[in-house]
Amino acid sequence: MNLFISSSRYRHTAVPIVAGLIILAAVNISVALLPYGSSMRHFKASIQVSREIGDGAKVMLFGDSRSTRFKANFFQEKTLSFPAANTTVIYAKLLFDRIIDETNARPKIVILALGANNYNKNGIFTIRDFAVRRLASLSDIRGFVSYRGGFEYMIDALFARVFPVYGRRMEIGRPAAVKRMFRSSERPVGMADASQMVPLDPDVLHQEPERSVIDDHEYWLIYERSVYPNYELSRLHIGMLEALIDTAIKHGAIVVTVQLPIEPKMRQLEQVAVGKIFDDYLVDLRLRKHIIHLDLRDDPRFEFHDLNHLTYRGSRDLVEVVFNPLIAHHLKSEGL
Repeated sequence: MNLFISSSRYRHTAVPIVAGLIILAAVNISVALLPYGSSMRHFKASIQVSREIGDGAKVMLFGDSRSTRFKANFFQEKTLSFPAANTTVIYAKLLFDRIIDETNARPKIVILALGANNYNKNGIFTIRDFAVRRLASLSDIRGFVSYRGGFEYMIDALFARVFPVYGRRMEIGRPAAVKRMFRSSERPVGMADASQMVPLDPDVLHQEPERSVIDDHEYWLIYERSVYPNYELSRLHIGMLEALIDTAIKHGAIVVTVQLPIEPKMRQLEQVAVGKIFDDYLVDLRLRKHIIHLDLRDDPRFEFHDLNHLTYRGSRDLVEVVFNPLIAHHLKSEGL
């Protein structure tokens, strides 16, 4: 009798556990099978574009959302412009490695748009790093542990592989994002997914920016609370930055790092929350790697879309006033 009762209790306990595991597996498999999100499509399209038209490109540009309005056709020299929103330098490093390994693209100048926001160990951009969870190979993941603090990123990456719901939760957080995935999947990955390579409609340059005081304030609060809290350099991310620079130099490129303009309110927040931590690191980086560094954060000449992003017109003007003369000078001085 006791054996029968024990067996019955076991079945009652085991059934919901097994059912839960089946549901968990089914949900994760379903998420794993979802179409590519915009960041993955951008990654693959950038490699494809480099393969198709990268031969002879003189300039290659990487960055996050603050540089996504730098259209390739703003540059005088043939340029591959691959900034991607909501990504860090790890995305750029993995993308550049793939381009070097799989294409003939060998830029003479590599421009890296940098911001303190993408190097805070305690900020949302490094904690929720798309490249760590979705792009890094097992070999890349093993390499994380060679950096101080890298073990936690390795665990995060492995957990994301086992549980796609976790690994893709930033991509599927909103129903509209999932709908866009399915709409995008109706066409093959192509030039349109590397949107900076598609020429801009000239009419856009004549549009006046629409600003919202409320939106700007909410954006500022996100940076104060989630991007800059307890600022500390992520050793993995600065390690990947230096590895990217080393690879570019090894393949004959001049490396230019740039801090893009930001509005005074955002600049003041950065000064208070970050202090000199990131700036001091960049000074040291420039001296050690013998690279060119531009600090444009306080340059007021260019038009803003919001507190942190230039408009297309502002981006075009910056390219014409700053980047194009710099590129021309260094290509000429190097006989390129």
